[in-house]
Amino acid sequence: VMNGTVQRGSTDTKYYTSEEFRVMFLYALSQLGVKNAAVITGLPQESFKQLKGTHSENVKGFTEQLLKENGFTIANVVTIPQVMGALMSPDLRDVDGNAIDLSHGKVGIIDIGDGTIDAAEAFDGSPNPSVRYGANKGCSDIHRAILHGFKESKKYDIGNEVTIHLIDRWLKDGEFFYRGDRVDINSIDFVKKAKAAYLQEISTAIKETWGSSNTLRYLIISGGGAALLGRELLEKVIPPKQLVIPSDPGEANVSGFLEMLRLQLAAKKLIA
Repeated sequence: VMNGTVQRGSTDTKYYTSEEFRVMFLYALSQLGVKNAAVITGLPQESFKQLKGTHSENVKGFTEQLLKENGFTIANVVTIPQVMGALMSPDLRDVDGNAIDLSHGKVGIIDIGDGTIDAAEAFDGSPNPSVRYGANKGCSDIHRAILHGFKESKKYDIGNEVTIHLIDRWLKDGEFFYRGDRVDINSIDFVKKAKAAYLQEISTAIKETWGSSNTLRYLIISGGGAALLGRELLEKVIPPKQLVIPSDPGEANVSGFLEMLRLQLAAKKLIA
């Protein structure tokens, strides 16, 4: 964010070494008010492959200026594939509302973020590091398709001030106002088509990662894309009994990171 304006709408590898990322990380740390922090941070698969050896040290180095000014330090940084956070997300349930058993069988995870789609696997409850997939295709692709639909529409004259970030807000609200009338954005044909078109990216991730999802016990879909697409649409490419969507898919990764950290600290008897 610069002067109140969002400058970046996707998250490629360069973002995680950028000044924008450093500023946002330090802002979040300062808001927490934790002077000596333990950090678990996640990277999209493609970024993890390139930065896994340096990202933790980079993050620790972010606090050098804060250390001098405010006494902030980072005790430890653990970097993991972002997509694996959802595996530890609390309250994962199947279509019937039953808690899922991750301790037996093969479980797939697909995380749909703003600018990326990542896939990973766990077998008998443990991550399988040999299985991974990442592509720079995410929610922002849907937002851009919808914005294009508005600009081409003869029914809606939205002017030049609408951005993909406002489209994102409208989708989360489920509505927008047009000439004073409340409009259900999900009822618009080109919005439906933009969402449905993204299903091909999920099918590609499944094919490239597993060939077929038939032998997966569960397939967890997390990230903002899971909330944006919804179960009804996702069931067009994933069988209902296999599909698992976290209760808050947009926060599933960070909830899982927190659970991982809690378990590590408890094992070291640093917390009860």
